[in-house]
Amino acid sequence: MQDKDVDGGKNYQQSVDACAAMGGRIAILNTKAKYDDAASQVVTGTAYWIGGAWDTNDERWEWVDESRMPANGASTDDNYENWHGSTEPDNPTTEGCVIWTSAKTFRSWACSAPSVVLTVGF
Repeated sequence: MQDKDVDGGKNYQQSVDACAAMGGRIAILNTKAKYDDAASQVVTGTAYWIGGAWDTNDERWEWVDESRMPANGASTDDNYENWHGSTEPDNPTTEGCVIWTSAKTFRSWACSAPSVVLTVGF
């Protein structure tokens, strides 16, 4: 996977669309290997949109490729999550998208909020 950071200030859907316009896809960090690769590039104080969101039909967290995101504490190396603390994810009705923080954890976040940077996986 090649990653490319792109100027932020976009909400979740704008970020997904910007990635697609560049011929890529918003980053999916669904394995420990992908997470570790991307973690080496995290900038302190930066939040990144990643390709996870609440699926209102199936009532579960999913990656943009429709694979299921594991629950907090239920990850394996091949089905990875790194939710922030024991309370994440929370509030899927108001925080239905996922950011990756400079603490290298996943947090549910309001989809309409702008991020600092978005990461494109090619």
